[in-house]
Amino acid sequence: MLPHNPRFVRGILAIFLAIIIIPSVCQARSSEDLFQALARTFAKLPDDVPVKHTDDLLRRVKKMPPPRQADDIAAAGKHSDEVLNSTRSAARRVEVLAQLNKGLASSPTLLRQIDQLDDAGREAALILVKGGKNLNEVIPDIALRGQLVRAGGAELIAGAGQYGDDFVKSALRLQTALDAGAVAVPSGMRKITLADYTSTVAKMGDGGVEFFNKVIQPNWKLWVGTGLFTWWVIDPDGFQDTSGQLVEEGISRIQQLAGEVAASAALGVIDGSGKAVANISEKTWEGFKSQGIAGILGVFVLLLLGSLFFKRVRYYALTPVRWLNREP
Repeated sequence: MLPHNPRFVRGILAIFLAIIIIPSVCQARSSEDLFQALARTFAKLPDDVPVKHTDDLLRRVKKMPPPRQADDIAAAGKHSDEVLNSTRSAARRVEVLAQLNKGLASSPTLLRQIDQLDDAGREAALILVKGGKNLNEVIPDIALRGQLVRAGGAELIAGAGQYGDDFVKSALRLQTALDAGAVAVPSGMRKITLADYTSTVAKMGDGGVEFFNKVIQPNWKLWVGTGLFTWWVIDPDGFQDTSGQLVEEGISRIQQLAGEVAASAALGVIDGSGKAVANISEKTWEGFKSQGIAGILGVFVLLLLGSLFFKRVRYYALTPVRWLNREP
């Protein structure tokens, strides 16, 4: 029969918790140290540059859907969901291990540590290896590279691994604008950092990269100078859908901060099919209609001014006052 001494009970409970918790904490710490080592090794970072938020990266990777290639392999066999999931995971595991073995051929110690990780851990490791290599190639200056990683954290290296050189260049361009104080902040919002940008891209995934490349990049000065970029980083869902397409609310926000003229020009670049411009034109027409007679007169004046671009129209339109140009 166990004694009822409270100290004895608390001691047993402490030992029990230590047996369960300490190994998991040590394992988490070991994984974080490994990710730090991978990032530092392949990005060739100085020892004094921390790679922050590797734990956030691991949590995000665990939620990532399987790559399309693995899905295709799994879908080839018409089995139950359980078998499909098992096949998908096995196919991806083989692919990841093959790439890690190739990338870490010269680092057997790191490779042995990676063997102890679960599937999500290996995915994160592969992303960091690829990202470190890309970052090192795009930014050969070790000091600049270290500054960028210090500001962007693990998600910067992960973004380089998932989205390639263009992502690295966009991060460098943003950091340059931040350092110059060129990134406007809308009223009531906070300043953003490079880490905010890398987190937004990590959150929005391929859709975020698509939106940046097709909507923001062609109009960089407009987005940065008006505060639109800050607004997108803080609240991307108000600008785009998951596939990276501009949504109605996003158009309204662009008009709000950039104005109708700048918005029309920007949206014309965004949508080659003319949908965005048509949207602006439709809104402008609705505005005229809501003004009644004043709106109709406004349309007439616009048409009249536009017609003056034609020489023949100018000739006849100015006939009544042409005598003013003649010598007496």
